[in-house]
Amino acid sequence: MGEETLLRGAIAALAATGNAKGRLLDHTLDRCDDGATMTVSGSIPGAVVPSPTDFTITEGLTVGASAGAAYSAGSGVYFWKKSRGFDIGLYGSLSVGLVTNIGAGGGVQLGYFFGPAPSTLGGDSIELAVTVDAGVSIGGSMFISAPPGGFTPPAGTSLSSWLSSMAASTRSWRPQVIGVAYTLSVGVSALPVDIAVMPGRTWTRSVVSR
Repeated sequence: MGEETLLRGAIAALAATGNAKGRLLDHTLDRCDDGATMTVSGSIPGAVVPSPTDFTITEGLTVGASAGAAYSAGSGVYFWKKSRGFDIGLYGSLSVGLVTNIGAGGGVQLGYFFGPAPSTLGGDSIELAVTVDAGVSIGGSMFISAPPGGFTPPAGTSLSSWLSSMAASTRSWRPQVIGVAYTLSVGVSALPVDIAVMPGRTWTRSVVSR
C-alpha cells in the first residue's frame, strides 16, 4: 500500500527536471487516469473482490519481451486449499498485450488467487502490472476476470486506448479481482518503470488431490 503514491511523486519530480524518461512516464500515468485507473488501494471502478473459503497459491517462472506490444509465458506449480482437502498441480500461461517499455527478461513469480485453481488461476483473465527496474526488476500484478467471450482489443494501439476500452466495458460487465502476484526478474529494460495490460489464458492440471 502506498507504492503508487511514492512512484507518482518520484516520476513527477523527475519530469520537472526536464528528464525525457520522466516526462514520458508522467504523461503515460496521466493518460491512464483518463481510463480505468488503479488507485493506491489497487482497485478498478466497479470491480469486486470475492471472499471465498478456497484459495490458490502459485510459484513459477515467467519470461517476456516487449517493444510496445508485449508477450509473456509462464509455468509452475499451484497449491489449491479447498474448504475440505487440497489440490496440487501444474499450470502454464500465455499472454499478449501492451506495455510502456522496450525490453526482455525472466524471473520468478509468486501469486495468490481468491478461489479454486480451475476457475481463478485457470481460464481467461486480464493482468494489470507495474514493474520497477532497479538493477533487478520488481513487479506487482492484479488479475481481473475477462469479459464474457474474452477481451476484444480496441482499434487503437496505445495503452490508454486499451484502458479506456476496459473502462467502457464495465458498463455491461462487472470485473472481478481474482488474484495478485509479485515478480522478481532480471533482463534488459529501456525505461525504469513500465505499466502493462496483458490479456491471457492459463491452463491447469491437477497432480495430487485430496
